[in-house]
Amino acid sequence: MEKSGKQTCYMGQWTMKNCELVLLGTRGKMTQYLQSRKVRQLQEAVREREIHSRKPALIRGRIVEMFGDLPRIELFSRQRVEGWDCWGNEVDSDIELK
Repeated sequence: MEKSGKQTCYMGQWTMKNCELVLLGTRGKMTQYLQSRKVRQLQEAVREREIHSRKPALIRGRIVEMFGDLPRIELFSRQRVEGWDCWGNEVDSDIELK
């Protein structure tokens, strides 16, 4: 959403490109750690635009709500966030890829 309140929805190659894709990767049987099944997708959420490709804090909060306080990492990170390991070329990464 723009500062003026106008919803932003620009045309992409084939579809409207106003979505946030979140890929949630797990290892092992994550259902044993599931804390909440009430976490909703953000399809209906309208948020103000942020800096290009910055992940909304709301997404991180919902992941923690779903699984509790487990080790987690944000890939392609632009900033360090407390409670999360990070990896990316714009931050001091917590891990090294070999």
